[in-house]
Parts: sequence; structure tokens; C-alpha cells
Amino acid sequence: LTSAFNEWRGYYLNNAPATALTTAALDTALKTLWERGGLGNGVVQVLANGTLKQAISTLYGGYVATGADNAGSFRRSYGSGESTEIVLPVDTITTDFGEMHVHLDQSCDNDEIVGFDPEWFHLNVLRDFEIIELAKTGPSQHGMIEAEMTCSLLAPNTAFCLDGYTA
Repeated sequence: LTSAFNEWRGYYLNNAPATALTTAALDTALKTLWERGGLGNGVVQVLANGTLKQAISTLYGGYVATGADNAGSFRRSYGSGESTEIVLPVDTITTDFGEMHVHLDQSCDNDEIVGFDPEWFHLNVLRDFEIIELAKTGPSQHGMIEAEMTCSLLAPNTAFCLDGYTA
């Protein structure tokens, strides 16, 4: 695990290295989170790097085969027919245990997926917001807003870390 998620070591759900990611693994993670008392609002935020985010999109995306070689594209379905809008990423997945909102996060390792219940996620302000004026140019004013914040998980049993997965 990266140093950013070191405190989550007790909540990882896979010990085997280089295990292929499956929908069953993600469903098991949501079920475990629910059994621990999380998912009070039915939503979990999932953070993954680009490789595993792409794997999640492939696992859950609606694949439409086109052409003789079965090369296909992901298309959004509106029920009455296929749209011409091509949608590659899957951002929201609805399961029996709630919704997963999947986000890209560069701080996640190539083999880990982190999930948490946002109801138990809290932003802490370390230094209040401050408006700092910058040099004036003509009639316009320039400035920046500066603050220092951190985040904490109020109930660690409402989080999971899937470690050791490959696309």
C-alpha cells in the first residue's frame, strides 16, 4: 500500500498477489462493507488508478460487438435503441448492496482499489480560508484563495482496500 493508505492495512480484502479483478471481488467488498455497518446511505466512493479503473469499466461496461472481427465499443443504452454517443468509462455501478462511484486516483498503487462510505468521511480544516490579493494589473484584480485541509475516516470499519489485483 502507498503511504497515503497505510492506516488502511487492517481493511484490505485480498492477500494473494496478482489476482485478476472480477465483479465478484468488488461485490464481495461491498457486501463486507455493508456487514461491517457501512453503506448507511447506500453509496460507496471507490478510488482506483488508471489501469484498474479501466478494468472496472471493461468488467461492467455494456459491450457492443461491431464488424466481422468483433471489435466493439461501449455504447450508452437508453432503452429504445443505441445511442451514437460512445461512453468508455463506467463511473457509477449499482449493485445489490448499493452504488459504487468509481474515481481515478493517482495515489493508488497499480494493484489496489480503495473504497469508503462518504457518510463517514470528514474534511478537517487545519487553516481557515484566506484570500490573498496579488498584484493589480490595470482595472482588474487578481488573488488566490489559500487553505489547509485534511480528511479523516470517522468509522474505519466503513472502508475497504482491495490489494493485489491486476487488470
